[in-house]
Amino acid sequence: MNKFRYYLTANYIAVQALALLVAERFWSEDVILIESGDQPATSFLLFGLVIIASAVVLVLIKLKLSFLLYYFTEYVGLFVISFIIFSAFINIYISAAISGIAVILRYTVKQFRRVSVIILAVGIAALLGVSLDVVPVIAFLVLLSLYDVFAVRKTKHMQVIAEDVYKRGGSQIFTFDTKEETFVLGTADIVLPSILVVSAFFNYSVLEAFLASLFALTGLLWATRQKEAPALPYASLGILGFLIGYLIQAL
Repeated sequence: MNKFRYYLTANYIAVQALALLVAERFWSEDVILIESGDQPATSFLLFGLVIIASAVVLVLIKLKLSFLLYYFTEYVGLFVISFIIFSAFINIYISAAISGIAVILRYTVKQFRRVSVIILAVGIAALLGVSLDVVPVIAFLVLLSLYDVFAVRKTKHMQVIAEDVYKRGGSQIFTFDTKEETFVLGTADIVLPSILVVSAFFNYSVLEAFLASLFALTGLLWATRQKEAPALPYASLGILGFLIGYLIQAL
């Protein structure tokens, strides 16, 4: 378990550090994914999309067609996100070539999944972090945390999805294998608090972002002490960290 916590911490720091680096380029170039990112109602739209996506995945699993989703995510999604990230720094033709190589490596090298999951997490955290203000991000986190606590525990459907992702080798989860057992953490459990950190960094200050990051990581590590507990409600402690930082700045 301790090794998994080290693995979790290393990936958490890597995703947020890289997301902030990429987001800085997006911010300076006014790259915005959601135009209404400053509206609290946007959080309900995003929450609705998550519910719909979960339902679609469950239907595909039921029909034994979920591999189609993973092909799209692992190859098309990886290419698009990689291209968006690299084109913010270098020539678009070189970016396209690097993205193509990433897709080939994902297809041919099994261990490259550990890299692809980082790329996808960094791209999503950076894009949504610069597109959403802190209030919609907090509302989104609260909605998803409540969904995790009440709906997910009752239906166990997220466990069904996680098991299918693990079996298919998808990049929607971080995995850590030991001789005794396999530890699994949803990619969203790192991406979502990272979105809050990125948004806080650019819309407020380093203090709010740092405390949000620290509290979210503390929550995730706390979640690893629980048996099959949904991690996102614990990661949402980042909200408390942000509010403490905001109050300190206001004094």
